[in-house]
Amino acid sequence: ATMRLHESMEDKPDYMTVEQAANLLGRSQYNVRAMLTDGRLQGAKIGGRWYVSLRAIQQRIDGE
Repeated sequence: ATMRLHESMEDKPDYMTVEQAANLLGRSQYNVRAMLTDGRLQGAKIGGRWYVSLRAIQQRIDGE
């Protein structure tokens, strides 16, 4: 059985969208995607879209 993207993400409460992460970090979505691509931010690419680890966001917020 194939799951739709939004259904599969509901099962992953430890991830957020690039848009949500950008808003929390005060950065552009482009910047967040660049950080994901080069490894400065932890996340997962699912169905061609990036999702950001909540733990990585929390560590960035705590570290700033």
